[in-house]
Amino acid sequence: AASLAIYVAFRKRRNPGQALHWMIVTAPKGSTTSATYYHVAGGPTQNLPFLRQIAGGKRLSSNSISETFHIGTVPDKEKNKIKAASTSASLPRPGENCQSYVVDMIQRLEAKSLVGAGWVAHFQAQIERPKSPTPEAPTGDIVDGKENKDNKDDK
Repeated sequence: AASLAIYVAFRKRRNPGQALHWMIVTAPKGSTTSATYYHVAGGPTQNLPFLRQIAGGKRLSSNSISETFHIGTVPDKEKNKIKAASTSASLPRPGENCQSYVVDMIQRLEAKSLVGAGWVAHFQAQIERPKSPTPEAPTGDIVDGKENKDNKDDK
């Protein structure tokens, strides 16, 4: 049976000081073409709302991607579960970016046992926090660059 490799991909940094763009990428095992990108586009840096995007027919290795990390392989029939994880993952909140979306998506893949345990913590530790909270960020959510879990849900 055909299988699908799941990766976290980092795009090359466009501007110094700008957070790396992260994506979840799937590709048929052994293939570097016919990849699908799952990510969010837009956001405050482009003065646009964040939007989830699923783009097929992409390349796994392209000039715009600096690194890929293989986080799992699943039977091809699980493809719809990956899509479901991407559409249910939370869009970034004020002060967050595409990286928090990717971590949330990994959490959903982990919960469905599509990727092994430990990847959420691995990538969560690499999230690049904004230097200062964005003006619309709720106060108390980011303290010294770390999220204050206690205030996460009391809006």
